[in-house]
Amino acid sequence: YFKAEGLDVLNVVMRPESSVASLPSGEVQFGHGQSAVRAAMKGAPVKAVIFLYDRPTMVLMVRPEIQSFEDLKGKKIATSFPGGDTYLQTLKLLRGRGLLKDKDYGAVIMGPDPQRLQAMMQGLVQATMLNVDYAAIAESRFPGVKRMSTVQDLGKALFSGLGTSDKFLAENPEAVKKFLRATVKGILLIRDQPEEAARIAQKMIKLDSKISVSAVRSMSDAITASDPGGAPEAVMREYLIDNAELTGMTVEETKRVKIPDVISMRPLREAQEELGIVCK
Repeated sequence: YFKAEGLDVLNVVMRPESSVASLPSGEVQFGHGQSAVRAAMKGAPVKAVIFLYDRPTMVLMVRPEIQSFEDLKGKKIATSFPGGDTYLQTLKLLRGRGLLKDKDYGAVIMGPDPQRLQAMMQGLVQATMLNVDYAAIAESRFPGVKRMSTVQDLGKALFSGLGTSDKFLAENPEAVKKFLRATVKGILLIRDQPEEAARIAQKMIKLDSKISVSAVRSMSDAITASDPGGAPEAVMREYLIDNAELTGMTVEETKRVKIPDVISMRPLREAQEELGIVCK
């Protein structure tokens, strides 16, 4: 899809915050979307421009002895750094089930999915939120490990986004739009042709066929039919409030932040229109 738009895209693996810090200098042209929003809230010249999913593609995985959310009382649950997507969504999911951090369970701060999965299998923690690919890996390798939630159990949120610098956005509007058109085509492939997307995942990132099919089908549940790549303003506002503490702002201060100053949806809307997508 990128080649069809005349783009030669190189994927560079970087930490989310590092990718955003590299945007203003032009070292990279696109970086982690949620981190771009947080950086923009603090005044950085960057903006998020697309979100691949309308909710987190994560599920809560538990050890065999856990049969219900009630069983998690008094247990340890591994999560990521405070303010991270895994951390926020773990707290939201458990709060919705009547469980409060520190009162009903202990949140253990750990690293990425592989580290948290290993800790759970060693019995150091009893549960953790995993992306759907690692959830499928856990189910295939560890008998008795199971899902306590689905992608649909998590509310709508900004997730798996991409951002760019204000400078690149202003000076290269057509390149940004081409990038977004190609990305939206990829989103639609996952949603409308999950088997083909799974086949590509098997080839490109060497995923086992069973794991890739399970992951892609779960991911397709997080792609909205009415607005692929976009997000409602209420969801954007909620994200700003959720990240108030992490950005050193008060909730009242986040309410004064103007959405267009941190998220630019106009290029996406133009790309969607050119693809014949009518957003509701």
